[in-house]
Amino acid sequence: MPIPLPSLPSVSSDYGYTCQCWLKTQIDRECYKPNPWIWFSTTFGAWSNVDSSNPCWLYLELSRIVHQKDVGNRLIRDLKSQMLRSIGSNSLLTPVEMHTLKTRVSTAALAEFRAEVWRIDLNKLATSPLRPPIGLGAHKREWRTNALTEVAKTPTQVLQPDEYLIKDLQQSGAIVEYGVIIET
Repeated sequence: MPIPLPSLPSVSSDYGYTCQCWLKTQIDRECYKPNPWIWFSTTFGAWSNVDSSNPCWLYLELSRIVHQKDVGNRLIRDLKSQMLRSIGSNSLLTPVEMHTLKTRVSTAALAEFRAEVWRIDLNKLATSPLRPPIGLGAHKREWRTNALTEVAKTPTQVLQPDEYLIKDLQQSGAIVEYGVIIET
């Protein structure tokens, strides 16, 4: 008698995925208090996006760089530049804080660039008391509009097919709205 197999379920779009560099997350928490912005896609392997907007590619690349101790890699230079720009453009940091953070970035060990993959429960965010009760679809449209607005500020940047931006993700304190699912 044949064994009945279930039908292939569709891939859930109830989660968001992002790959973060550990050090950049720490710097962003200082520069963009209380809630740093988080870019995410609704699939881990967002292959329709360019590499820099694909959590899977970023995870593989950062993991390889740290494992192989590739200190001169372009991605590490880019991440350092992004962090230094964030620090330099922050008007809320004191000069001493800016100097301390810039020194930390400039002298960081390669291990501090390790990759973290986060999974964001989008349904949980949509029903959070911290956000208006407008439903997941409306929140996704808002997060997509956030991404479109930011990309429009940099004419050379192009919004990717599966790219969203949350500007109020809770990352510390009593409410943490994501889970780190992979660390290298």
